[in-house]
Amino acid sequence: MGGPEDFGLYQSAVNTAETLTLPAELTDELIGAAGPYMEVDDPWAYMDGWVGLDFYLDQLTQHNDWWDKATRFGLGRTEWDMAFTWVGTIDHVQHVLYGGICADTSYFDAAEEPRLLGAVRRVYSEVDERIGRILQSVNLDETLVCVVSDHGFSAIEWNPYLKHHLAKAGLIHFDLDYGTNQMKIDWSRTRAFPLEPCHAHIFINLKGRDPQGIVDPKEYAKVQEEIIDALMAMKDPVTGKRVVAIAVRKEEAATLGVFQQQGFDRIGDVLFALRPQYMANPFIYPVAVKYRDGTERLIPNPEGYEPAQLHRNFTGVHLALPAIPEMHAAVILGGAGVNTIHRQIPMNVTDLAPTLARLLGWPVPRNAEGNFLKELF
Repeated sequence: MGGPEDFGLYQSAVNTAETLTLPAELTDELIGAAGPYMEVDDPWAYMDGWVGLDFYLDQLTQHNDWWDKATRFGLGRTEWDMAFTWVGTIDHVQHVLYGGICADTSYFDAAEEPRLLGAVRRVYSEVDERIGRILQSVNLDETLVCVVSDHGFSAIEWNPYLKHHLAKAGLIHFDLDYGTNQMKIDWSRTRAFPLEPCHAHIFINLKGRDPQGIVDPKEYAKVQEEIIDALMAMKDPVTGKRVVAIAVRKEEAATLGVFQQQGFDRIGDVLFALRPQYMANPFIYPVAVKYRDGTERLIPNPEGYEPAQLHRNFTGVHLALPAIPEMHAAVILGGAGVNTIHRQIPMNVTDLAPTLARLLGWPVPRNAEGNFLKELF
């Protein structure tokens, strides 16, 4: 029998500790109909080696089953005019395995690809089957059905340590607490910081706006340019190509489809998009420096990039510009009055609300950013 060092305890993501519904009294009914709630499946347990791929896929099946039963419970439990339901398992399995089915990644293994592609297809098939079950609870002669995804996927080769690059440019200053491995930002010297988890938005630590702001408003535009320069200076450690596709000032946010409407005051002072095959790593890790006399000390990791490893890290991501084909998603509309169309130009996700409004005979929302698809009418 092994000693204490041989013992490991895995705790699943199944969670019934919180109220799941509004109103709260529906929670017990829902759990009775659908079973224990799974907060999220656990790809980290798989990537850390606690469980195997088949175990992880079984978690996704459990999640799909719960979603199916919970949705049908909701549809049958109350009178409804409009119903929304969401499942994230297709997204999750592709975050984990997508790079393994893309032949242009450095870690692609042709011998392993059929098994990984089969795993991804299994999840797609399960979701498809359960959509069929859900629709059996719906009168399709009088109901408009929309099935939509919000993004596509690209593989990951590198995870840039974004805070490392911002620190290298003198924009952010921090220390590591080596007891907890937590980053402690020195706000008295920090001029810019990313929105966690380091995707899309970077904020200037502006005096008069932010609690510990140090940047004079007169220097605002200058610091914006410094941030953009730092982002555009990030280069792939192997190819030397730029990692960031575009970086713009807040005033130019409409370039990326972010318009000056409600909530515009909460977006970053600089917005950016990564190229395919990159996902920013939000952490800084402690590393040990060893000396010839056997002593060592801890320092923040000096690397600018972490390579993606299949089965050890996420290998799929959706952070690139929406114009890139890999980011295109699917939308399926069905029901009475929906014509079959073949569209050459992709629709925008912002076109959904006005299109659905027109199909339902409602006025197009006054502040809709998209357009309705005229071909449907």
